[in-house]
Amino acid sequence: MHQWWAREILDGKLLRERAFYQSPFYPYLLALIYKLFGIHPMTALWLQAAAGAASCAALLRATARLFGEKAGLWAGVMAAFYRPFLFHGVFFLKETWLVLALSLFVLAALRLEAAGRRRDAFWSGLALGLAALSKGNVLCLAPVLPASLLIRKAPQPGLGLSAFFLLGLALPILPATLHNYAAGRDFVLINYTSGFSFFIGNNPEATGSTRYPLNISSHPLEEEKQSTALAQEETGRTLAASEVSRFYVRKGLAFIRREPGRWLSLTLFKFMLFWNKYELPDNYDLSFIQARTKTILSWPLFSFQWVASFAAAGLVLLKGGRSLRVLGALYMLSVVLTYVTDRYRLPMAVFLIPFAAGALARLTPAALPELRRDALNPLALCLAAPILLLCNITLLRRTAYDESQGWVNLAQVYYDRADYENALDSFYQAVRAEPERMAEAAFLCGGAAAEKTGRTNEAFTIYRAGLEVHPDAALLRERRDRLLRSSTR
Repeated sequence: MHQWWAREILDGKLLRERAFYQSPFYPYLLALIYKLFGIHPMTALWLQAAAGAASCAALLRATARLFGEKAGLWAGVMAAFYRPFLFHGVFFLKETWLVLALSLFVLAALRLEAAGRRRDAFWSGLALGLAALSKGNVLCLAPVLPASLLIRKAPQPGLGLSAFFLLGLALPILPATLHNYAAGRDFVLINYTSGFSFFIGNNPEATGSTRYPLNISSHPLEEEKQSTALAQEETGRTLAASEVSRFYVRKGLAFIRREPGRWLSLTLFKFMLFWNKYELPDNYDLSFIQARTKTILSWPLFSFQWVASFAAAGLVLLKGGRSLRVLGALYMLSVVLTYVTDRYRLPMAVFLIPFAAGALARLTPAALPELRRDALNPLALCLAAPILLLCNITLLRRTAYDESQGWVNLAQVYYDRADYENALDSFYQAVRAEPERMAEAAFLCGGAAAEKTGRTNEAFTIYRAGLEVHPDAALLRERRDRLLRSSTR
């Protein structure tokens, strides 16, 4: 999706006909990279690797400010060898850049709280604004820093610094807002997928993770079309982008009002999913690829289980980092209120790694007496104990569907790298694992791979099989009909 959108931008389609539905940062960044260096995907991935390294450096410096140089070194090592960071960094996904932006935000925020300089206020706002262009829910973090500044004894400097923070925050977001208004004469701050995301996590069919309701496709282009069409059908009129988002927010809230008990149990389960050790797959399945490929992922790296366990200890044993604790809690809440996947949980490591590294730095024989005393703090124990418990258990087990989806994701990886034979082979592996519940995107990928290898009859069969599972899939029907027309000429 991101590669396709980047090429659309390079072809001159800088503006969409409608407000942004998906987050715009990564496709425009890819387009810029391709414009400067040519359309060489590996160049983009090498730059992405550099962004990942910069995140490690930023977390090292941020942690050193909070808990000392030794803790900072531990944080740098943890970030460099954190398996989910390495995993998501090799795909054309926005997560590496999101982690970098949040790491820079945390570093600038800590500098601001320590020195009270305007430039730090501006840079922290700018970093958070760039993060919001990748993932809009991080805007829930925006009030924390101004509130922290205004609570200080000298209110006037706090007001001035808050103004510089808000200026930095607005600069990256404003172009997206202006684009959306120009495209639809409608106020959409960044993109309008938030309402549907809220509904995915709060509806009668919700499972706590990625389960698309109402037979809506998970393919980004089809998701936008189908979710909008459904909203307009139910309201009986054409809706602006912001109205589509509000429609799904209202549907989600209606479910909460109608079944509060079920919603509470669902939300508790999402909290548990957020902290459990299993990486719930979304675009790509970490455990699947880890088990089937000989890469660094099979090394004994830091996992969420280890980072969260040490972070739970750090929350009990370490003093300081109050703003970081609040930021982490708010980010977690923003995910739990929608739905949980590995990609959505990934940025939480930015807020956990400093505490995990601080705890490791304090675990020395000389510090044991003080550690015993701090560990008896009842409030801290009540907060840390659930995290420590949950991050060491697995709530969900892999199913045949997960196996199938893992092959589908691998097929997409091969397809993006123009390895169409392996893409097609992976597609058939997915079919063998679980044919009945395969996503529309899987059939699109398999059919496209067959076409690329010159097997048009095979591609036609794949599209036709996809329509048997997804009879309303417009893209599958369009591709099947195109092949049918070409075969009758």
